[in-house]
Amino acid sequence: MAVDPVLPRSRRNVLLASIGGLAGLLVSRLAQPQETDATTGTMVYGTVMDEGVDQTSLTSSGDVTAIFHNAGSVLALQAIAAGVSESAILGANTSNGPGVFGGSNGGNGVEGGSVHGNGVFGTSTSGGGLLGIRTSGIGVIGQSTSSAGVVGFTAATDQPGLYGQSTSNNTGTIGLSGGALPSAPPAKTGVYGYAAQDSASVGAKGESTAGTGTSGVSATGSGAKGSSTSGAGVVGSSTSSCGLLATSVSASGVAAASAASDQPGILGVSNGNQTGIFGLSRTGSGVVPVPVTPANTGVYGLAIQDATAVGVQGESTTGTGVLGQATTGTGVLGQSVSNVGLLGFVGASTLPTPPVGTAMFGASAVGAHDVYAGGSGRMGLLPNLSAGPAHVRLIRSRRRVLRRGRQPVGMRRGWLARVVPQGCRTCHGRRPPRDHSGARL
Repeated sequence: MAVDPVLPRSRRNVLLASIGGLAGLLVSRLAQPQETDATTGTMVYGTVMDEGVDQTSLTSSGDVTAIFHNAGSVLALQAIAAGVSESAILGANTSNGPGVFGGSNGGNGVEGGSVHGNGVFGTSTSGGGLLGIRTSGIGVIGQSTSSAGVVGFTAATDQPGLYGQSTSNNTGTIGLSGGALPSAPPAKTGVYGYAAQDSASVGAKGESTAGTGTSGVSATGSGAKGSSTSGAGVVGSSTSSCGLLATSVSASGVAAASAASDQPGILGVSNGNQTGIFGLSRTGSGVVPVPVTPANTGVYGLAIQDATAVGVQGESTTGTGVLGQATTGTGVLGQSVSNVGLLGFVGASTLPTPPVGTAMFGASAVGAHDVYAGGSGRMGLLPNLSAGPAHVRLIRSRRRVLRRGRQPVGMRRGWLARVVPQGCRTCHGRRPPRDHSGARL
């Protein structure tokens, strides 16, 4: 919607020329009272006359019908009306020119004042109700000591109440709170809000009782963008729901990046001893309701589709996929209610299927160790949870008979593993490897 600035230049030129040419004539005629003909009597200049109930009309075919000139510093023309809905002065143009035109060399061209109503009221059936044009300054200024300076209303369902447009790729509408108008408003900006009081000032704020407070929409760019030199670029807060909600149909809902060498890309903090960052994978849409997350947890991942779903997955091309580290607690904990607690596999082939109920299962498809214990050569076990902890002791054996079922298939030397309960001295001898339940290893 563009505004077509039509300047009333011809009428203004005529008026200024008439003032200059007739100034001497007016001075000479105002020097002494003179008479003029009226429809019902005689009009005498310089006197107070009661015209009665009839109208007094001045008709002329020239450029100007009547000129009122005051050489002093008072009003040249004063009109008073006592009607409730009538105007003291009516200016009408039966053609396309302005009804009333006011000009001034240094003051206000047209000024209106009212005790209780509107100071200036403009109306139009198809054009602008009020048009202000200035070649080097502000076209329209609205000012108030106790209320809004400018208010725009509309009853149209597809038009705004207030419209601002820049035809030179600058800011269309500026909202300013405190301070002075910025010397260089941002280019190509529809609405710009500026507040320069203190740290609590807000440049632009949107508020809604039940809907969206602020909405940003873009076809190919960013719908909403926030930036700051020392604070947070975007801050979202809520008393009972998500502080910040981001959704996408075909891309990531939230993408965060940091160029700092000592700061994370995404920081999640729980000040209520809950989960800092929660990742959920499921079939459906939306983010609510949120499942109950574990307490005192930094990162928690949950996938609820099927048996192939993965809650947390770590991957690295040359380093460690998942690292668990603890000062006094457990570095990595694997737990399953009814399947495998911890599965370790080396190889690019399909994962093996360990027996159901296995606490820890290790397998290697590249010819190395399935399970390897370094250091002291001991692996702690709990053969019977009620019997207390134990460890596996590796001992050097003589030749062993290798059997397949009950048939001997060969002999070899090797290591034997014995489950030894902690604190049991009688089991540290070189005896056939049996655990305390009597089963041969």
